[in-house]
Amino acid sequence: MPRFPIPAQSYAQLRLVASPQRADAPEAFADEIWDTQTFVNATTLQLTYFQQPSNDKTLTNIDASAQLAQPQYFVVHYVAVDLLFPDISTAATGVGNLSDVHKLINAARATITFSVATKPYGPWRVRSCHSGGAPVGFGWGQAPAAPNEQQYGHIGPHDGGFCVNGGIIIPPSTNFAAVMSFAAVQTLNTNNLPIQVSLYGVRYRKVG
Repeated sequence: MPRFPIPAQSYAQLRLVASPQRADAPEAFADEIWDTQTFVNATTLQLTYFQQPSNDKTLTNIDASAQLAQPQYFVVHYVAVDLLFPDISTAATGVGNLSDVHKLINAARATITFSVATKPYGPWRVRSCHSGGAPVGFGWGQAPAAPNEQQYGHIGPHDGGFCVNGGIIIPPSTNFAAVMSFAAVQTLNTNNLPIQVSLYGVRYRKVG
């Protein structure tokens, strides 16, 4: 069960928080920004994120190309990477989703570099940017004629990702990007795998 503080506050304090009295006092709330790019099998060496809005908000929720609209700010606390496997892999070869995770973070030694106004942060190893969430469970099966293996996998525990602890701030109308790089071309079991990068933090915006 989620844990959060329950402070005693007066109605005056609540009104002040809900509607700041100063025009330059924004509201602040926990939020996330995400974008998805496709790893093209046996081809991709680099992916660039947060560059283009999409009508499909499940793939990206940015509203402008590589920028936040005025007068929004976003303080980044965690960076997470999720591999969006279309299904649990089933094979008798021992090659599947889990081996694809290994190829990307170990064999390809994937890294991610974040930048704001072309100022770089990182690179960080993708293996440190743990998944924001993934299916949790277990399944196994065996075909009558031959052994059958099922695999699922994700990057590390679900702890929010790589912690930058508020050390990166994205101002409004300022270009930002994340670039994921791979040391070598990889041939995955999953063809053309969508890879999602998420930023977790605090969004500041105008009240009303």
